[in-house]
Amino acid sequence: MLEAFPDDTVAGTGENKSGVATGISVEAVDSAVAKRLGVTSEKGVVVSKVEPNSPAAQTGLRVGFVILSIDSVEVNSPKEFSTAIEDAKTNMEKEKRKTIRLYVLDTNKQPSFLILRFE
Repeated sequence: MLEAFPDDTVAGTGENKSGVATGISVEAVDSAVAKRLGVTSEKGVVVSKVEPNSPAAQTGLRVGFVILSIDSVEVNSPKEFSTAIEDAKTNMEKEKRKTIRLYVLDTNKQPSFLILRFE
């Protein structure tokens, strides 16, 4: 299960109680990170690591992408990311579906939806 993270630290998404892992680690988007990424807003969280062969890697998520929302829930800190991903996993199991939807900005600042699939 994920622990609570201060807003400015890295959050990882290892396995939760159900054994569902996404393979994503994120950092807060502060002014320095926003400048480095060339984005004008400090919204979202930046992907700092993607585990090989994980659902995140298989869907095309890459280091440097900015995750803006998870299943329509905005995320603006690693703590919010951790909470939203755990809620999405719980809802996925309750609704007997096998996907979580991410709204992201890629490294070219192009918005798109990525679907994490769990088999």
